[in-house]
Amino acid sequence: ETVVRLAQSRENIIGIKEASGNIEQIQHLAQLVARSDILPTRDFAIISGDDALTPKLLKTRDVRGVISVLSNALPGYWSETIHTIAQDNNYHYYGRFDQLTDMLFREGNPAGIKALLNIMGLAENIVRLPLTTISEELYALMRTEMKKQGLI
Repeated sequence: ETVVRLAQSRENIIGIKEASGNIEQIQHLAQLVARSDILPTRDFAIISGDDALTPKLLKTRDVRGVISVLSNALPGYWSETIHTIAQDNNYHYYGRFDQLTDMLFREGNPAGIKALLNIMGLAENIVRLPLTTISEELYALMRTEMKKQGLI
């Protein structure tokens, strides 16, 4: 309800990046902003900030897109997947990279994506203090998953 009150009070609030991880909360917000009596003068965009929930939320039309971590490493795959889901409600998302997505966030963001980009040879595995890099164990798991997927 706070998001709706803010959007009602300011014309320049046109959307939100929703990354709570709570699918019920996101769906409730989508239902609220879709009502013509709530925001009658404009269209309010909900953008997913949660890679793991995005396919389901796109399929149910609760969000319009994603601000994605995974797309930093796999932009072509993720973009194609997101566009296909958004255009074809019958598309079945197979979750090819669900394990990898889970690993990205297991020890915190941005450490996971930095490590993944390092495994791909695209960036150094460095994060600024007070953050720390991921554990050697998780790094090895990510490397194994990348090999399994044929990405390295």
